[in-house]
Amino acid sequence: MSNGSRTKGALASALGHIGINTVFGIPGTQNLELFEALRRSEIRTILPTTETAAAFMANGYFRASGRPAAIATIPGPGFLYALTGLAEARHDSAALIHLVSAPDGHPDKKFRLQALDLRDIAAPIVKGWLTASDASEIADAIADAYVMSMSGEPGPVVVEIARQACLAEPIATATERPLVFAADPDPSSIAKSVAKITTARRLAILAGQGASGASKALMELAELLQAPVVTTCSGRGVVPESHRLSIDAGVGAGGVGLVNDLFKECDVVLAIGCKFSHNGTSGFELVIDENKLIHVDASKGTLSSGNYRANMAIFSDAQAFLEHLLKHKHDLASSVTGFSDGELAKWKNRVRQSQADYFKFEPVLSGGDIKVSEVILALNETLSDRACILTDSGMHQNLTRNYVRVQRPRGLITPSDLQSTGFGLPAAIGAKLACPDDRVVAVIGDGSFASTAMEITTARRDGLDLMIVLINDGKLGSIRMQQLTRFGREHAVSTGCCDCRSIVESCGAEYMSLGTDIAESVQRFAAASGVRLLEVRTCDSPKLGGMVNKSILREKVLDSPVAVAAKKTRAIVNSKRKRS
Repeated sequence: MSNGSRTKGALASALGHIGINTVFGIPGTQNLELFEALRRSEIRTILPTTETAAAFMANGYFRASGRPAAIATIPGPGFLYALTGLAEARHDSAALIHLVSAPDGHPDKKFRLQALDLRDIAAPIVKGWLTASDASEIADAIADAYVMSMSGEPGPVVVEIARQACLAEPIATATERPLVFAADPDPSSIAKSVAKITTARRLAILAGQGASGASKALMELAELLQAPVVTTCSGRGVVPESHRLSIDAGVGAGGVGLVNDLFKECDVVLAIGCKFSHNGTSGFELVIDENKLIHVDASKGTLSSGNYRANMAIFSDAQAFLEHLLKHKHDLASSVTGFSDGELAKWKNRVRQSQADYFKFEPVLSGGDIKVSEVILALNETLSDRACILTDSGMHQNLTRNYVRVQRPRGLITPSDLQSTGFGLPAAIGAKLACPDDRVVAVIGDGSFASTAMEITTARRDGLDLMIVLINDGKLGSIRMQQLTRFGREHAVSTGCCDCRSIVESCGAEYMSLGTDIAESVQRFAAASGVRLLEVRTCDSPKLGGMVNKSILREKVLDSPVAVAAKKTRAIVNSKRKRS
């Protein structure tokens, strides 16, 4: 076979049947056959720098598009490197298929090459583990993995494939069956929902990532009922945040108390596609009266988690539930009063003010007193409504979540309840590959830059048009802030000085720095093409600097010879008093 020829072997045919056209992974000795099968196909293979990044890329791919991608690893260290990404995908409700070659033979031998009990290691992390020991089993295993990964709460599924089977010709199997994974609501649950809602004067909607594919129907219901829409972080943009009914990301930083107040004024809270996880409830500080709560989700496990008890727990896909509910729009509209436009505007303004007041020690741009949030606000003004912004874990994520305005479903992607450092840049690469016509921006900190800077080579090699905003304070900013507020001093959080420009340019990308005119700099950055990085250097605000100096002074005073001597004297006096 010539290098230019393309055939559809069993593996490529099975992947094509479920719509997967992108695989992220690194070839190795034990998966040569798998990668040879990919070479012979039309499937796009993306080479990251690590398997961890491969899993983050697949995560970003799914969360930007709602379509799964695949990753491919060897069964040894490559598989282990991918575990963090698999765990992140499980927490983020991101479907992906992990293709791993079965270890070499000789099962009777001890100390085989890279032999580990991978299935047991991965069991708590993945939704399932399927095997294909020969070509006849590949199609069904891949199809089953797709249905498993997409059904209920999306998540990662592993398919272990015998090495030689990867190169076999396709064998017709039951994969021609429809790939059905949506859950339709029980008709009685719709009737009960209508009855519950029509007794309400006011209703609020809480939307999570599970509602991302039902944006149009959700907006129709919200407008019908004059219902404010609050979202989890992963649900941002389900209703455009410029819309009068959107209360922005009220469950996020600085807003959960106001959301609790809003829900108190409602007779019904309709939660759609929400997992009620730690970050989705602001550390479980969200309060919802269970008598008011109707919880709709396609995952039975989510509905039965017990995190938030509901008056009604409805097992259904978000789109299907809303379509059935809207069949009763006349009854709903004639019963629910809802909030007036003036009241909604007041709630939106209160939440935005709360968010603006949240960061007491927001960093400022180096050499001035302008807050770093001005850069995020400039991005809001410059990017189109179709933009997709991804972050890593850290202070930059909190700032982005607080100030960005998301106008499309899946328009803001962050690591959820695992909060993996190194997520943002590779996830942005996956998002751009999934949605090549959309503007994709990775907002990262210098800690995450140190973890994944070399993924710039991946984006550059594959010809992506990708924007990277690096917020650089030379610290692990979020952890440092926690140290300062709890202990008054920082430790082991300085990332040191590095020449970001040299790193970026050595990877073949364009380096840009922030000028004195922030709006002009951001516009110039957005108008450029290819892979480019905008470095935003920041420093402590005067307020934070004052707090740090006071802590240092206090420690020096307490550790001074006079203070130490006085402390010893007090200890001697107290000891004598106790003996007497």
